Amino acid sequence: MSRFKTRGGGVLILIMVLAAFPAVSRAGTYGLADLCRIALQQSEKIRISEENVAIASLTKDKALSVLFPRITAYGSVTLFTENKYTAPSLLLPDGQLIQPDSAAQWGVRLDQAFSLSGRELTALRIARTNVDLTRDADEAFKNTLLEEVARGYYQVLKARKILEIAEANVDRLNLYRQAAEKRLRVGEVTRTVLLRAEGELSGARSDLLQARNTVELAQAYLARLVGLPAIDALREEPGAAETDLLPL
Repeated sequence: MSRFKTRGGGVLILIMVLAAFPAVSRAGTYGLADLCRIALQQSEKIRISEENVAIASLTKDKALSVLFPRITAYGSVTLFTENKYTAPSLLLPDGQLIQPDSAAQWGVRLDQAFSLSGRELTALRIARTNVDLTRDADEAFKNTLLEEVARGYYQVLKARKILEIAEANVDRLNLYRQAAEKRLRVGEVTRTVLLRAEGELSGARSDLLQARNTVELAQAYLARLVGLPAIDALREEPGAAETDLLPL
């Protein structure tokens, strides 16, 4: 329980920090802070988790309300057509009033009931525990989501670095293949050198295609994770280049 509360405190601090800075997104360019903020705002699972916390709180309030006494106020008024009296007598010349023209009744009632087993107190204790559990689960889920967003962000950065290396390698081997072809024409090298250069260039192009596919998959996963239709570009945060990127 204490571990979740400690991590939950970190999540709340991170949420406050993210909310303190305005979102900087130019032409679909997002930084890590932007992605975390969007994920916390648009994630349907987070909304469900927060609703579970609200439901648990309402359940606790309902269990607590049973312990309060019930106060009931009541009142009534009866109207008759006229006053009615008994027959006149020596003691009561005008007769005795047996029916007034109106009658009113009111009062306040206070009720309180407890079971001998004390199940009301047990239900309240269970409801309070459930509130703590749902809050811890909500904070733990937000922690997990932010970790996934950060991991996906660095996966995209790493995939793009690999793509840049693959593109540079294709350019280099393309120049090498052109040079080998020219040298073959003037008779400086054999055809084996040209074939070897073409093979290396073909492998580099295959690596380039794989690197592009990896970038697209990483971007699609990150976009789905934060709830965006697509992510056109990522803004590398200060110090992100020096961070050890997670493996794909």
